[in-house]
Amino acid sequence: DAREEPREIQASLRMLRAPRAERFGQAAISSLHEDGTRIVLKQVFTEGDFYCSSALALCTIGRSVTLGQNSRTAASVIAAPSRGRFTVLLCTAASMDPGRDVVRDALSGLDEAASIAPDRLLQDNESWWADFWDGPCLELHSADGKAERLALHYHYFLYITASSSRGDYIPNYGGMIWSTGGDYRTWGVNHWWWNTSCYYRALPATGRFDLMDPLYDMYTAAAESCRRAAHQTWGAEGLFIPETMAFNGVAELPEPIANELRDLFTLQKPWAERSEPFIRFADKRNPHLSRWNFKAVGEWVNDQWTWPERDSSPFGFVTHILSSGTHVAYLYWLRYRYTGDLDWLRKRAYPMIRGAVELFLTFPLFGIGVDGSYHVSNTNSGEARTAW
Repeated sequence: DAREEPREIQASLRMLRAPRAERFGQAAISSLHEDGTRIVLKQVFTEGDFYCSSALALCTIGRSVTLGQNSRTAASVIAAPSRGRFTVLLCTAASMDPGRDVVRDALSGLDEAASIAPDRLLQDNESWWADFWDGPCLELHSADGKAERLALHYHYFLYITASSSRGDYIPNYGGMIWSTGGDYRTWGVNHWWWNTSCYYRALPATGRFDLMDPLYDMYTAAAESCRRAAHQTWGAEGLFIPETMAFNGVAELPEPIANELRDLFTLQKPWAERSEPFIRFADKRNPHLSRWNFKAVGEWVNDQWTWPERDSSPFGFVTHILSSGTHVAYLYWLRYRYTGDLDWLRKRAYPMIRGAVELFLTFPLFGIGVDGSYHVSNTNSGEARTAW
């Protein structure tokens, strides 16, 4: 603060939604905590046996502070007026273990950071980026300056990817990790392959495969659920990687529901003859997930959330897309082609490539047509509005 008359400076944490938000068995619970002159925002997300919690802790060093007049949805730390510099530290923690105290973890992180001089923290950060930019980069020149602009965008792309794709999970499309207004996307934690691919298709040529590890890890971890989904959705072998899928894979269906879904999707059973149990089950499922995308965007009708059906049911924009798995498998293959890593090919890439091919070979609507060519019938390409 270099002002002639310094004033209080306030740092605040605010909830991204109401303290308790619930819908269709899902719950998002937010709470604020105080620890001396430190404040913490905790979030807990549950659905069935799923659990995830996170905490964001804040404190200041180098300035005397008091806690502000905290409200139900916001908390603040107020630094006393003084000229000169001071530091605001933030630390986050997250866990899917209900027994883990993420508030304690975040506060411990603050303690660790506070024991290190701010200049050292900055130096560590600068050192990491210096090592990163020692890796593959582009230097382009042209008389009209367009080449330099292309290189600028190329390196900016690497910067935002390196800032958001080094954790356990890939960033979601549209805002990535910077959706600071809260996540109001109706597809939530689901990933749309077409959108996700926009972030990752360009990376193999950069040689920055460490930035692709979260993508590879996510799909490898989901492989068993995708194998089960191939059988439950199509009666096929191999891996069915839906166009839209949750970060932790494809949910297992009760066998009666799976049997009926399979018959409906392969046109063995008329859509008009679907059972009441199937209708009730589908009613509680997210319409953006591939299996349930025969449902259109919903609305409130007589105090009940209602999902209208599409005229093309059982076909939706992304219900019958099989090609997403081949695109994912191709990125595994590219890593081998660029690196020559046979161990990667054997252990990581080949199972995905084989699974993608097996799905097509065992797909019930795959076969030789009257023209003597192989056909995969009643499937979509991309986000086509009707089945081909």
